[in-house]
Amino acid sequence: EGGGFKPNKHLQESADKMADKLGINYEHLPRNDRTDAHAFEKAGYPAITFLWAWKNDMSNRPHYHDVTDRPEIANYDNLNDSTKLALATVWDLSNKKV
Repeated sequence: EGGGFKPNKHLQESADKMADKLGINYEHLPRNDRTDAHAFEKAGYPAITFLWAWKNDMSNRPHYHDVTDRPEIANYDNLNDSTKLALATVWDLSNKKV
């Protein structure tokens, strides 16, 4: 992965497993210092980013974190899937025996 960070094995495995279980199309993107998770990783805390707002064709990406970003251009289907995946991943990790 990019950005000089190694992905957290437990987070990634759990997210992959839960995405398969829920039938959610989830892909790993290279990490970089522009994600919200970067500050957590840099401080030594495991983190993962689920991108949800972009449309599948990325046509609304230029508006990301810009004054032109508006609720009506978000991809609400992806928001729904990302929320389900985040909750399922937390649930899965919280039920693991350490």
